[in-house]
Amino acid sequence: MAGIVVGVAVFAMAMTGLVLFVFYWRRRPSAAVRAQIKRLSKAKSNPALKVSGVIAFTFEELSRATSNFDDKNLLGQGGYGKVYVGDLKDGKQRVAIKRAEPGSLQGAHEFYWKP
Repeated sequence: MAGIVVGVAVFAMAMTGLVLFVFYWRRRPSAAVRAQIKRLSKAKSNPALKVSGVIAFTFEELSRATSNFDDKNLLGQGGYGKVYVGDLKDGKQRVAIKRAEPGSLQGAHEFYWKP
């Protein structure tokens, strides 16, 4: 009887570990996204990208705020790309984050300008 209890306990712990591993693996950004995060994070310090009155965030900060651009945070989609809701690291400010898509037919002016 004790062997059955130990076996069930070991099996339950193994299944819990497997579920946690799968959950972590699915939430982890792909290699392509990690490379994009690294490249775009370097761009934050590029003075050519500075726009008066606009606060710059790294891609990593935006990704963290939207849970890696999870569909549960998707507000909508327009001509330039998808718009996500996110919370900044202090948790006190909710923001909308527009993520450009490679095939967009719009330019930088439409990306920055939102009447």
